[in-house]
Amino acid sequence: NYAKLLFKSIKHNKNISILNLDHNKISSKGIIYIESFLKNNNSLFTLVLSNNYLSTSGSNLLLDYLQENEDSNLKTLDISYNGIGEGGIESLVKYINTNKKLISLFISGNYLCDKGLSKFSNLLFVKNKNNKKIKINYLDISNNSFSKDGLIYINNILYYSSFISSINISYNNLGNESISNIISCINKQSKLVSLDLSKTNINEKCIEFISKNLDKNIILRILNLSYNNLNNACKYLKIIIEKESNLKIIKLKECRISQESNLIFQGLSMNQGLKT
Repeated sequence: NYAKLLFKSIKHNKNISILNLDHNKISSKGIIYIESFLKNNNSLFTLVLSNNYLSTSGSNLLLDYLQENEDSNLKTLDISYNGIGEGGIESLVKYINTNKKLISLFISGNYLCDKGLSKFSNLLFVKNKNNKKIKINYLDISNNSFSKDGLIYINNILYYSSFISSINISYNNLGNESISNIISCINKQSKLVSLDLSKTNINEKCIEFISKNLDKNIILRILNLSYNNLNNACKYLKIIIEKESNLKIIKLKECRISQESNLIFQGLSMNQGLKT
């Protein structure tokens, strides 16, 4: 009833540019009340429906409504934590392929798993590698139960996309080997500006690889390594900090940094433009 009343009140509103409906217990039954608004509104730039109960069926309805709006100006879509699952990927890709203005997509916490990631990667990136209509530059696929088996699909996203500048793959159990391969891929596709690797189960071995292999010519500005056990990684972090002149922010929250943290400060003294 709440959703019905809310959506009825904004049905004909032509001035709303940001609509944030996160944490409102909206299900597939509730989303039908916003159909008219989504199909006809051209003032909306940001739509946030994270932490609701859309599931696969509700997300498919939502994306169908959005796709029918040829005059849509939506630039940011957040449908994180809705239990979309693998079944919602095809509708999502279909919508992205028709929306020429979407630049930020948040689909974290949706139980996509490796199978859903495979479908998302192949349908949107591999098969559309020359599609210049896709404008997404920020992609959040964090906390989706990806494993090291999903590595190839993350690499495909990075390798085939000519548009993504920021990607968040945090809170996935990827491990050292996966991240090392991702870094190698980044060296080949140098448009990435921000990379979030927080809580991806990496340690000093991965940081050592990054320190030795990250191309100093890439334009990476922000690197988030938070919530990983980097207890013995200080000497490698020092190398990264000193070498990467383009890196402006490195995040190391709760990384269990050891007493050798003075090495990091030594690196900072050599790279005055970097923040931690």
